[in-house]
Amino acid sequence: MKKLTKILVVALLVLVSTIALVACKEENTHKGDFTHNIENVDDLKKVSEMLGADYDKGVFELKSDIIVNENWESIGSSVDNSFRGTFNGNNHTITYKIEIPEPAERDVKNALVNEKYFGLFGVIHNAKVSNLNLNVIIKVPADATTFYVGGLAGLMSGNNTITNVTIQGSVETTMGNICKFIDEETNWRESERYEMTGYVGSLAGLIQGSTSLNTISSSAVVKVNAFNVGGIVSGVNDLFVGGIVGSMRTVNLSSLRANTEYGSAKNLTYTGVVSAIGSQVNVGGIFGAAYRINDGEKWFTNSTSVSAQAYKRLRIGGIAGIVDRVNVNKTKVDLDNINAEIFSNSVSRLFNVGGVVGYAANFSNINNAISNVNNIVLSTDINNYTGGLVGMLHYSNISNSVASGDLCYYLSSNIKSIMEIGYVSYEGNMQKNPYYIYSGGIAGRVYGESQIDNVSTNFKAYQGLVGEVANAIEIVVIKEGEGETYDSWFASTVYNAGMTTKKAEGDITDGEQKYKVIHNYKLENLVNGQTNLSFVTDNSRCYKDKSSYSKAEEWYNGIGVEQADTTVYNTLYNTINANINA
Repeated sequence: MKKLTKILVVALLVLVSTIALVACKEENTHKGDFTHNIENVDDLKKVSEMLGADYDKGVFELKSDIIVNENWESIGSSVDNSFRGTFNGNNHTITYKIEIPEPAERDVKNALVNEKYFGLFGVIHNAKVSNLNLNVIIKVPADATTFYVGGLAGLMSGNNTITNVTIQGSVETTMGNICKFIDEETNWRESERYEMTGYVGSLAGLIQGSTSLNTISSSAVVKVNAFNVGGIVSGVNDLFVGGIVGSMRTVNLSSLRANTEYGSAKNLTYTGVVSAIGSQVNVGGIFGAAYRINDGEKWFTNSTSVSAQAYKRLRIGGIAGIVDRVNVNKTKVDLDNINAEIFSNSVSRLFNVGGVVGYAANFSNINNAISNVNNIVLSTDINNYTGGLVGMLHYSNISNSVASGDLCYYLSSNIKSIMEIGYVSYEGNMQKNPYYIYSGGIAGRVYGESQIDNVSTNFKAYQGLVGEVANAIEIVVIKEGEGETYDSWFASTVYNAGMTTKKAEGDITDGEQKYKVIHNYKLENLVNGQTNLSFVTDNSRCYKDKSSYSKAEEWYNGIGVEQADTTVYNTLYNTINANINA
């Protein structure tokens, strides 16, 4: 009997333990494979009920054109609560609007403490979107610490594939009426305590991850406004604004040597108009900023203007404001104007302006590029590097490329070509300008391990090809006492051995040896032997006594702009154009 009792007790304990384990086990909520057909607005709204990891196997099929008449609420409000399925537009069109007026009153102290996402989707993650046409009107206040605005999605994170998407309409945001609640004596610098960041593009505001873009075209107007009350300007501190994407980047950008993921972007075309105003601004016809794109091909901007006003820093280009570790082959810009303006009296401004890219950094490569920009127009009172192709070429390469157009300045509210004025005026002093102004038919500045190969220019700048060239010098410390060698250190870098030289600095001290590493630029196969790269003036600033010259053209004797061989230029242009269209 006792033995039987023990058996029953053990059995009961096992049963209780089993029930407890089953109760503690998480319920499997994943929905598996399913298809959701979208035939009307209600079907589209239901997508907002199928977000997050539980729905990542879902296929969403758009079965007809849809017009959303009421104000649209973006689908997805965070990465956890994001669209993660496959969306097939079947070449149908979704027409929607997001119009949010400025609030009548605002709690300034608490207004800018969150993130906001605007678009058809607020956030998508590891998603696939294809064969979709969008007709959008987005007009929202920029009143979040970080805001993301895009016609398809405000934020794309993870590994997305976006194929065959078109966008038309407008995407616009304006800095909130913060000035209304700031004392009238407060200036711009004081209002910068609102450290806001904005990502705005007609397709996406920010793409973060190893996303693939292919066959994207947009004619949408993209505009970011500041708020101006009584001449006190309040604008976003950091802005990334692109005709298609505000910023595209992988998650890890910290190291050149890190083997991080790369994105892909092919067949991108923009035919709209971009404009932006802020403190530190990155603006381009395709990308405001692009990082780590290993497979870029066929990026085209064909428009009237790409424009920006900045308080501190501006990087602006017909294709991108900045590219960093980007390889792009076959790109073409046809623009009436690139406008780079100031709206303050700060002397700390630095502008990088290029027909294709404002700032090309960290071993980017631009190949088979054509820049046709009628006028690159700058404010006069700025430090700047400006080029027909690239403003600043930093450890990067340009090959098989041409540029045409004219460098101009805003003078007395009029646009004047340098061929008309021959000098830059500053505060009425016709002889000197305290700002450094480096401009060239190809690049404003070439720095470090940069290479220009097989180029020609008809772009009228202060210098025929390059405003300034400079080797970069790096000091490294090798712990030779611990067995480290210079060669092993160099092998861990991404540097080009053929473009660097080294020199030991002093003797080994405490087992450490210092080396001076010189990173050399290289210029070759330049049209018509245009190798004179010294700047126009003796001290590398644009100033001349105008009375010494009878006409502005005399500035260019021996430099190559006026004497450019158009036959050779046209031959190279035709070759590149054929490659682009192949």
